[in-house]
Amino acid sequence: MLCVDGSGKKSTQRAAIERVLPAGRFEWTAECWFNPTALDLNPGQAIDLLHLRSNVTDLSVAARIHKDVDTFRAGIIVKNPDDTVSPSNSAVVVARDTWRRWKLHLLRIGTRETTAVLFLDDDERLRINWDSTTQ
Repeated sequence: MLCVDGSGKKSTQRAAIERVLPAGRFEWTAECWFNPTALDLNPGQAIDLLHLRSNVTDLSVAARIHKDVDTFRAGIIVKNPDDTVSPSNSAVVVARDTWRRWKLHLLRIGTRETTAVLFLDDDERLRINWDSTTQ
Protein backbone atom coordinates (compact mmCIF):
# COMPACT_ATOMS: atom_id res chain seq x y z
CA MET A 1 0.00 0.00 0.00
CA LEU A 2 1.31 3.42 -0.90
CA CYS A 3 -0.05 6.39 1.08
CA VAL A 4 0.64 9.78 -0.45
CA ASP A 5 -0.89 13.02 0.73
CA GLY A 6 -0.17 15.60 -1.91
CA SER A 7 -2.66 18.17 -0.67
CA GLY A 8 -0.13 20.26 1.21
CA LYS A 9 -2.57 20.72 4.11
CA LYS A 10 -1.09 21.02 7.58
CA SER A 11 -4.11 19.46 9.30
CA THR A 12 -4.90 15.97 10.54
CA GLN A 13 -5.36 13.57 7.66
CA ARG A 14 -5.75 9.81 7.37
CA ALA A 15 -4.64 7.25 4.83
CA ALA A 16 -4.74 3.75 6.22
CA ILE A 17 -5.94 0.20 6.22
CA GLU A 18 -8.55 -0.10 8.96
CA ARG A 19 -9.55 -3.31 10.65
CA VAL A 20 -11.99 -3.83 13.50
CA LEU A 21 -10.39 -6.04 16.15
CA PRO A 22 -12.38 -8.43 18.33
CA ALA A 23 -13.12 -7.21 21.85
CA GLY A 24 -11.98 -8.91 25.02
CA ARG A 25 -8.33 -9.43 24.11
CA PHE A 26 -5.71 -8.86 26.79
CA GLU A 27 -2.78 -8.51 24.39
CA TRP A 28 -2.21 -7.37 20.79
CA THR A 29 0.74 -7.05 18.43
CA ALA A 30 0.69 -4.93 15.27
CA GLU A 31 3.62 -4.79 12.89
CA CYS A 32 4.49 -3.53 9.46
CA TRP A 33 7.42 -2.50 7.28
CA PHE A 34 7.75 1.26 6.67
CA ASN A 35 10.01 3.24 4.35
CA PRO A 36 9.44 6.97 4.87
CA THR A 37 10.58 8.54 1.61
CA ALA A 38 9.55 12.07 2.58
CA LEU A 39 8.76 13.50 6.00
CA ASP A 40 7.42 17.03 5.67
CA LEU A 41 6.92 17.69 9.37
CA ASN A 42 7.59 20.82 11.38
CA PRO A 43 9.23 20.56 14.81
CA GLY A 44 6.68 19.13 17.25
CA GLN A 45 4.61 17.41 14.57
CA ALA A 46 4.28 13.64 14.21
CA ILE A 47 2.86 10.95 11.97
CA ASP A 48 1.25 7.83 13.48
CA LEU A 49 2.30 4.61 11.76
CA LEU A 50 0.52 1.96 13.83
CA HIS A 51 -2.52 3.68 15.34
CA LEU A 52 -4.92 1.75 17.56
CA ARG A 53 -8.22 3.33 18.58
CA SER A 54 -10.84 2.27 21.04
CA ASN A 55 -14.52 2.37 20.20
CA VAL A 56 -14.80 5.39 22.50
CA THR A 57 -11.82 7.57 21.50
CA ASP A 58 -9.87 8.36 18.34
CA LEU A 59 -6.61 7.30 19.96
CA SER A 60 -5.68 4.66 22.44
CA VAL A 61 -2.02 4.14 21.51
CA ALA A 62 0.16 4.69 18.45
CA ALA A 63 3.70 4.07 17.25
CA ARG A 64 4.86 7.23 15.53
CA ILE A 65 7.58 9.31 13.97
CA HIS A 66 8.01 12.63 15.78
CA LYS A 67 10.13 15.55 14.62
CA ASP A 68 12.31 17.05 17.32
CA VAL A 69 14.12 20.27 16.50
CA ASP A 70 16.07 18.78 13.61
CA THR A 71 15.70 14.97 13.77
CA PHE A 72 12.95 12.40 13.37
CA ARG A 73 12.52 10.05 16.33
CA ALA A 74 10.60 6.79 16.75
CA GLY A 75 8.14 6.92 19.63
CA ILE A 76 4.83 6.05 21.21
CA ILE A 77 1.86 8.22 22.16
CA VAL A 78 -0.93 7.06 24.51
CA LYS A 79 -4.26 8.51 25.60
CA ASN A 80 -4.82 8.80 29.35
CA PRO A 81 -8.14 8.33 31.16
CA ASP A 82 -8.46 12.14 31.56
CA ASP A 83 -8.28 12.56 27.72
CA THR A 84 -4.76 13.99 27.79
CA VAL A 85 -2.06 12.37 25.68
CA SER A 86 1.41 11.30 26.74
CA PRO A 87 4.02 11.15 23.99
CA SER A 88 7.41 9.48 24.48
CA ASN A 89 10.31 9.41 22.05
CA SER A 90 13.06 6.84 21.85
CA ALA A 91 16.66 7.67 21.07
CA VAL A 92 16.27 6.04 17.63
CA VAL A 93 16.62 8.41 14.69
CA VAL A 94 14.31 7.53 11.79
CA ALA A 95 16.10 7.87 8.46
CA ARG A 96 14.42 8.60 5.14
CA ASP A 97 14.57 6.00 2.36
CA THR A 98 15.27 3.19 4.81
CA TRP A 99 13.01 0.18 5.30
CA ARG A 100 12.42 -0.72 8.96
CA ARG A 101 10.17 -3.24 10.60
CA TRP A 102 8.01 -1.54 13.24
CA LYS A 103 6.21 -3.60 15.86
CA LEU A 104 3.92 -2.33 18.62
CA HIS A 105 3.19 -4.90 21.34
CA LEU A 106 0.42 -4.13 23.85
CA LEU A 107 0.10 -6.02 27.13
CA ARG A 108 -2.64 -5.98 29.77
CA ILE A 109 -5.04 -3.94 27.63
CA GLY A 110 -7.87 -2.25 29.54
CA THR A 111 -6.05 -2.25 32.88
CA ARG A 112 -4.44 0.40 35.03
CA GLU A 113 -1.02 -0.96 34.09
CA THR A 114 -1.16 -1.37 30.32
CA THR A 115 2.24 -1.62 28.65
CA ALA A 116 3.18 -0.61 25.10
CA VAL A 117 6.49 -1.83 23.70
CA LEU A 118 7.98 -0.47 20.47
CA PHE A 119 10.35 -2.69 18.49
CA LEU A 120 12.32 -1.59 15.44
CA ASP A 121 13.87 -4.42 13.44
CA ASP A 122 13.23 -6.82 16.37
CA ASP A 123 15.08 -4.62 18.90
CA GLU A 124 13.10 -3.16 21.80
CA ARG A 125 13.45 0.61 21.60
CA LEU A 126 10.82 2.01 23.98
CA ARG A 127 8.52 0.70 26.71
CA ILE A 128 5.88 2.77 28.48
CA ASN A 129 3.10 2.04 30.97
CA TRP A 130 -0.21 3.87 31.26
CA ASP A 131 -3.77 3.47 32.53
CA SER A 132 -6.06 2.37 29.69
CA THR A 133 -9.07 1.42 31.81
CA THR A 134 -11.47 3.88 30.15
CA GLN A 135 -10.36 3.22 26.60
